[in-house]
Amino acid sequence: MSEGVFSGVVADWQKTEAQKRREQLLLDELVILVNKRDALVRDLDAQEKQAEEEDEHLERTLEQNKGKMAKKEEKCVLQ
Repeated sequence: MSEGVFSGVVADWQKTEAQKRREQLLLDELVILVNKRDALVRDLDAQEKQAEEEDEHLERTLEQNKGKMAKKEEKCVLQ
């Protein structure tokens, strides 16, 4: 391992109390952000699923109405 990659790394036993508190605060913030991101992804997935279901419903309704219109057109006669 390169020394340059780990030059800023401090072992836990070498950290001051302020460094430990700061690290914990950053970890807590990270957890909050990850949870928010996960909630956003779940919401987006739910919205996409709902949109797909609405599209399928509209397509079925249009197909049903197309069939009804075709039957009505068969009954229409110009006089």
